[in-house]
Amino acid sequence: MHGNINTVKTTGEFKVSGKVDGKLTDTTIPTFNIELASNNASFQYPDLPKGVKNIVIDTHIVNETGILNDTM
Repeated sequence: MHGNINTVKTTGEFKVSGKVDGKLTDTTIPTFNIELASNNASFQYPDLPKGVKNIVIDTHIVNETGILNDTM
């Protein structure tokens, strides 16, 4: 399926905020603190009969050490 993202019908709010700092190396990843949130959001592709409704996201993803396994 190919298309233009501008034709996707959306409702609600979606917020992303955060910070990423550091370098990706053979042994470490950048540290980060990312928050994602939406409340009662929806989307529908124009070529499909149904959309996705009532999307609720409240996520906080953190890595303070740069070690992949310490991601919470």
